[in-house]
Amino acid sequence: MVFIYTTCLDQDSAGGVCQAIMDRRLAFSVHVTPVESIHITSDSYEKRPEYSILIKTNETKMQDIEDEIVAHSNDPNPFIGVVDIRRLNHDYKERVSHLIQ
Repeated sequence: MVFIYTTCLDQDSAGGVCQAIMDRRLAFSVHVTPVESIHITSDSYEKRPEYSILIKTNETKMQDIEDEIVAHSNDPNPFIGVVDIRRLNHDYKERVSHLIQ
């Protein structure tokens, strides 16, 4: 299992990313959270609202999910990071492992 983390600039874009992923059954679940981001600029920094998305999935789905994020995000160069999960409780793994295609 892996977590894929990305952000979108607004709620509509985040919803489009999540819907595309779930419509194709690429993930066990997605979690969307409004956040305030602080980004460095060439001479200072800026604060802006964004939506963070945490996606729980299998490693085999990473490229398909990345493709959906790029296709549906309103950010021209979205951050997409992957975290490998070393250990997962057996009952959860058994419950969700057959749910994605």
